[in-house]
Formats: sequence, structure tokens, C-alpha cells
Amino acid sequence: MRFTLYIQAESKVTAGEFAALKQIEIKDDEELEELMVEVDILTECQHNNIVGIKEAFFFEQKLWVGVNCNLTQSFPSRKLVD
Repeated sequence: MRFTLYIQAESKVTAGEFAALKQIEIKDDEELEELMVEVDILTECQHNNIVGIKEAFFFEQKLWVGVNCNLTQSFPSRKLVD
């Protein structure tokens, strides 16, 4: 498993709401299954010491995970879609 990219994204629905997008390159189906179990568990967790997952999706052999963003850290900004 390799983390290839982190970017900061702003919600189009809720002004001022940000997330960090983590892109993970997936090598095989087994790795994807393991990560999806972790995503399912972390989606259900609600704790101050656990980064909350907002959304996850699989696209072009990459798993994209949107997590709550701490704006005290800066990530490169990119416009992904219009």
C-alpha cells in the first residue's frame, strides 16, 4: 500500500467545510477489501482522537478517502472537478 497524494478540498454543499483527501494506490482486490473494512470501521467511530472519514470511493485503481481536515495544517489545493 502506498499513499500517493494528500490534498485539501472545500465542500460545495457546506461553505467553509474542508476535508483532506487521501489517495491510496491499490495493488490488488485483497488490499482493497482490507482497506474497505478499515474504512467501514472508521466511518462508524466517533471519538476526538480518531480522524473521522467523511467519504470514500474507488476510482481508477485508487481508493480516495475524505477525512476531517485540521486547518492548522496546509495541503496543496487543487480543483478536481467543476
